[in-house]
Amino acid sequence: MTSLHITNGDASVSLFKAANVKGDFLPWQDVLHLGPVVETESIKQLSTLRAQFLSYLGWGQFQKLLSDFEARDAKLDLASEYDHIYLWFEHDLYDQLQLIQILEWLYGQDALIQKTKLIQADHYIGYHRPSQVPELFNLAKPITNEQVSIAVKVFTMFKRGEVSKIKQLKKSDLKLLPYLSSAITRLLDELPNDNTGCTQTEYSILELIGDGFQTKETLFKAYCKKEPVLFHGDMGFFHILEQMRLDSPNLVEKNELGYMLSEVGHQVLNESKKWERQYTMLTWLGGLNISGHEIESLAQV
Repeated sequence: MTSLHITNGDASVSLFKAANVKGDFLPWQDVLHLGPVVETESIKQLSTLRAQFLSYLGWGQFQKLLSDFEARDAKLDLASEYDHIYLWFEHDLYDQLQLIQILEWLYGQDALIQKTKLIQADHYIGYHRPSQVPELFNLAKPITNEQVSIAVKVFTMFKRGEVSKIKQLKKSDLKLLPYLSSAITRLLDELPNDNTGCTQTEYSILELIGDGFQTKETLFKAYCKKEPVLFHGDMGFFHILEQMRLDSPNLVEKNELGYMLSEVGHQVLNESKKWERQYTMLTWLGGLNISGHEIESLAQV
């Protein structure tokens, strides 16, 4: 009996291998809460866009990123050849967006749905020791068509940038995917706040710099303790920090000691001024264009 294990990244795959989990592994590896995620005719077309965006961020060469996405998608296309498919995803925003993207892909593929099980808990896969991994199989539950339908609805809203519709979703609408509701709440907090002009992550960074954390490393470490359900990796966090320095007017400045608040940064932190920013980089949340910069610019990457 052959198994395909789809999970969030290489760290989880390493854990599974150390635990002697049998089967093949497919790390999904895409930060869907950063940059454009729009409706396309296929997951492969979306992967091309995502490779362009990650290259735009400077996270790798486009052709290498595209090759990695193509290899990922090709392995997904072979899912029907396996006897069992396990989806291993965590409770945070990063994982929940990946999960609903994969569930959307399953829509209409009843044979695949019937052999797919979901394993998730309210703690991180990487926090387990290899000896604890076999116990996680006790959490495996069959995927249902109802769960797939919920994922299709939510991921479609996300790709269309339909924020008002997402806000109207109730916990009862999402209860079959128990961690999706809290993930969506956190997703909406990554929109600029009406009072400060900052996202929740950006305002947290202002608070941390105000508390005396100055270097990238100490800021990220402090942020990891501050975020109730961590979903930003270090590269995504540092990208946001740099945007706060480069956007106009900047909230953050940098000197030989590290990062410090600008005059406007102090005002925004004290909520005496709203950040009326001009974006230097393309900034989208799903299908919602926040910066005003169009994704056509990515074709030049």
